[in-house]
This record gives sequence, structure tokens and C-alpha cells, in this order.
Amino acid sequence: MKTASVLLSVCASATRHRLDPWTYLRDVLDQLAGRSGDVDMNDLLPDGRAGHHHRTG
Repeated sequence: MKTASVLLSVCASATRHRLDPWTYLRDVLDQLAGRSGDVDMNDLLPDGRAGHHHRTG
């Protein structure tokens, strides 16, 4: 139940930042696979991705 709540919260946050939730999740999971655990991951949060999207789009 807790995992579902976290996933729904992340999807809702992505939607609030005008990101497609499934595209966002796929992108984040792809990027996580290539990162070590000690790297800052704030850029993967929905608000960080939305800011990146707006700057480059």
C-alpha cells in the first residue's frame, strides 16, 4: 500500500508540473540505472525535470 501511495504521489506531482507521468517515470528509471547511489538526484524530481524541460523546450 505504501509503494502505491508513493507512486501515485510522484505521478500527481509530474502531472502538476505538466509532465506526462509515464514518460517521466520511464525517463527517471532509465537515468537511475546509470547513476551511482552517492550522486545528487534532485534533478530527477518532477520540479527539476519540468524546469529542465522548459529551459530546453
